[in-house]
Amino acid sequence: MTKKVFFLMILGIFFAPSLLSQIKIAYINSEQIMLQLPEAQDAQKALEEMQKITIDSLQLLEKDFQTKLADYQAQESMMNEDAKKKKESELAELRNKYGQYRQIKTDEIGKKRDELMRPIMEKIQKAIDQLAKDENLNFIFDKTASIPVMLYGDAEYNLTNKLLDTMIRGKAGKKKGK
Repeated sequence: MTKKVFFLMILGIFFAPSLLSQIKIAYINSEQIMLQLPEAQDAQKALEEMQKITIDSLQLLEKDFQTKLADYQAQESMMNEDAKKKKESELAELRNKYGQYRQIKTDEIGKKRDELMRPIMEKIQKAIDQLAKDENLNFIFDKTASIPVMLYGDAEYNLTNKLLDTMIRGKAGKKKGK
């Protein structure tokens, strides 16, 4: 039994390098692609505008609530119990409306992000698939600053700019080193 294991280890030592030399691996930086791809920039601007409008609306609602709360606190000592309960109920309702509005807008922004980004991500994936076929690659990893999927990558195999060239200009850049 140990002779078989030893034999298999020896075979692995001799044949593993030749098998690994046939594997072609490259990487891209999807964060860089999203920052430079015009469609992604347009989508990001649209989302930022939508977020700004939502934040402005939420700030107005918050300001209205704070004003009504301050009025209530200033007049609380002069109010009877029924008036206090009525004002407290109004304030609680305002706070609930604020929370509901915030949740609705957060959901709308999430749906809009999906709506805008899905076609872009599909376009990127299609370009990656084509680039992998054109370059006879076995693997393409994503190396981003925010989510490092790969700990090391030789710059020679970074296809980010080539992918951007293909997607933006519609041409494949010339191969490095050839």
